[in-house]
Amino acid sequence: MTLTAFFQLRKNNSFAATLLYCDVPTYYTWQKSSKSFQRRRQGKPVDGHAGIFESDVAGRVYTVHPSSAECIYLCLLLHQVSHLENDLKTVDGELCAPFREACQCLFESEEQCYDAMEEAALSQLRR
Repeated sequence: MTLTAFFQLRKNNSFAATLLYCDVPTYYTWQKSSKSFQRRRQGKPVDGHAGIFESDVAGRVYTVHPSSAECIYLCLLLHQVSHLENDLKTVDGELCAPFREACQCLFESEEQCYDAMEEAALSQLRR
């Protein structure tokens, strides 16, 4: 639900369109009742963006089980790419079918892709 709302927020808000999925909690809060993101009302004002506030509050990005390979690749893309939903699979103008292929195209080498996955896994262990 939050992922769909994230894509909707990016379509409707030029500032949000510049954010990665993991950066959204810094500037927006999740509203359960409306199932949407709302701008923070307190915090440090963001230069050049009236009415937008930055907070150092910790947001929550849901974890993905290692057996859900395509979901892991989607998470990697969401943490690395600031494109809209349909563009996540497009790398250098080429549409990649699965998210795994998009990750492999995005990262310069397969080793770099595995390094990113390992880093993501380690960050989950530190929680």
